[in-house]
Amino acid sequence: MLTVSANDASRVYGTSNPTFTGSVAGAVNGDTFTESFTTTATLSSNAGSYAIVPSATGANLSSYSVVTNNGTLTVSRAGSTTALALSGGTNPGATVTLNATVSSATTGTPTGTVSFYDGTTLLDTATLISGTASYSTSSLSPALSHPLTAVYSGDINFLTSTSSATTVTIGGLDFTMSALPPTQSGDAGTSFAYNLAIAPTYASYPGTVNFSVTGLPQNATVSFSPASLAADAGKQTVTMAVNTAGVLAESRPTSLRRNAVAVMAFLLLPLFGAGRLRREGRRLANLICVLIALLAATALTGCGVNTKMVTQTFTLTVTATSGTVQHTSTVSLDLQIK
Repeated sequence: MLTVSANDASRVYGTSNPTFTGSVAGAVNGDTFTESFTTTATLSSNAGSYAIVPSATGANLSSYSVVTNNGTLTVSRAGSTTALALSGGTNPGATVTLNATVSSATTGTPTGTVSFYDGTTLLDTATLISGTASYSTSSLSPALSHPLTAVYSGDINFLTSTSSATTVTIGGLDFTMSALPPTQSGDAGTSFAYNLAIAPTYASYPGTVNFSVTGLPQNATVSFSPASLAADAGKQTVTMAVNTAGVLAESRPTSLRRNAVAVMAFLLLPLFGAGRLRREGRRLANLICVLIALLAATALTGCGVNTKMVTQTFTLTVTATSGTVQHTSTVSLDLQIK
């Protein structure tokens, strides 16, 4: 009996079959035989196990009862490499496209899916078409750096692989603000309105927008309409109303009042001393009349408050706060105070 056997062998998908080996046992009388092998596995056969079928040729083969022992060819999955490329903008809300290309370490084209990650967060999974897969998003969080990777799932012929991380930094949300008119003038007791033109730089504000102001006249009040803006409010005009009804005139002694006090002090000074008081009785009476007249004049001028109109300039600093972002704008108020 002649036993013809094939040894087991292995290779990676996408590579050529190795040279098969085996043995022929049981030949007698100096007979020799040549062994050969066949298999159904080709370069593009899927990973798996395939039979290696041996056979023998030689003189006097017909004189033998031939037994064959097949070997096993094991085709293993090939390696792969995944590369990630980014395109698009880095402004908040801009579309960023992730393009993954999966390549074979041998031959052939990988199939299957690619999963896109932002750090450890799964963004999406896409199917490979001719070795490529893409995903687009406009939802990457602003003011953050995002380490993006593409992970190939592998298929029957290819092992999984992961791209290097590609970091994209999305800019922060911001807004603009300007106040008009730059200057207003009027009397104390008037309400003055300024318009605040405010708009997000990108799709939205960093957060709710709140307003405040410094530099107001004493006792003046301020209100904003609307009082605040939602993050998604978009471009708006906010009215800032400054009410000066509570602003009082400055209390300043008039020259007449000062003169009255000075005259009284001057005229009364010589009267100190009991001896002279009797001799100056008539003069004292005259001085008292003058004093009464001066005090009456003072009362007619508003109890010592200066009625002359004085213009005072106030610089108002308006601050808009949204999240961690602040912007300021200044306006002037020329207030006429009596």
